[in-house]
Amino acid sequence: MVRDYYPAGHCRICLVLWKRKYLPHDCPFSALFSSYYTHPFLRLFSLPPAEKSMVMWSYVTAPNDEELHGITGSGRLWEAWGMLIFFIVVAAVQVATPWDAVGIARFSQILASVVGGTCLFLCYIRYEKVRSVKKLGEGESMYIAGLKTMWNTMKVLRKEEPAVQRYLYGYVFLASAMASFTNLAITYLSEQVRMTATEIVIFILLNLLINPLGVLVHRIVANRIGHKKNYLLVNSFMLILAGLWTGIIAGPDQKPIAYLFAALFGIAYGWYYPSSNGFYVSIVPKEKVMELWGFNMFMSTILSWGPPLLFTVLNEATGELRLGMLGLISFQIIGIFFACFIPVDTEETPGKTTPISESSSVQQSA
Repeated sequence: MVRDYYPAGHCRICLVLWKRKYLPHDCPFSALFSSYYTHPFLRLFSLPPAEKSMVMWSYVTAPNDEELHGITGSGRLWEAWGMLIFFIVVAAVQVATPWDAVGIARFSQILASVVGGTCLFLCYIRYEKVRSVKKLGEGESMYIAGLKTMWNTMKVLRKEEPAVQRYLYGYVFLASAMASFTNLAITYLSEQVRMTATEIVIFILLNLLINPLGVLVHRIVANRIGHKKNYLLVNSFMLILAGLWTGIIAGPDQKPIAYLFAALFGIAYGWYYPSSNGFYVSIVPKEKVMELWGFNMFMSTILSWGPPLLFTVLNEATGELRLGMLGLISFQIIGIFFACFIPVDTEETPGKTTPISESSSVQQSA
């Protein structure tokens, strides 16, 4: 029996709260709201060590696709509930204490470090140790060696593993769009729709609460149509949602409709992450699993600054936030384009039990 492990979900509880100066200090949940606004920048500078937990997906193995869909779905549930609980705990502390936004930010950092770090450690010790396959030469710069390794690996992938290479090319755009959309949408809600901080918190909570429904959609759809089609379908769904969001949500009159989109985006997020992780697990060769999950981590963050920058430039140039949101959609379109050309050996069919490549380390069973 394969355990439904998801170490990354534990560590991603580590959301760091920050402060936006122009938020009213007497507004409940202002620190929570500001954390989502600045998350892309904190993700870039503060969270790279936490993102290393993604490499722990390299330990995941399953006897067939059906169980793999279950494991990745279980992972997203851990992640969503972890974020929701963290969100609620910090909100409760803010209401119950006289701390200002800075104090709440410090508390949340401590909470994230203690809980997230402890959970990550407990996850690591459940797996067998793996020997390093590469060593750093004497006097060699780790940074330079890393760049050389990445370049050489991408050249090898082009010849030997084109599916992995094209997945990564698409993932760099799709992951940056998915990571940025919620944060930019919150800015959009604040500035364009004129939602209060409390209303935006409700928007976020509704999104998180609906995530499990997206996980259910993933398990049903993936079992019926397979990894690649499921991956393309969820990204197309997200693209359509983003387009409708930008076209429909234009001002304060659309607040009720915005909450409907919060639920729909909750389905999309609950569906997307297990789909992308499961697809990648299914195509990564076992002899390169550790290195290529490191690549996956790198690709998920290297362009995370792109959508916020494009959003800002378009907004500053035109004064139109809706155009800034459309700029974000371009990242999704590019990512889907690459995903369409990911070669697969055979298309999965309903009920098929295709063995998944075993990782270089064996996951403990129940």
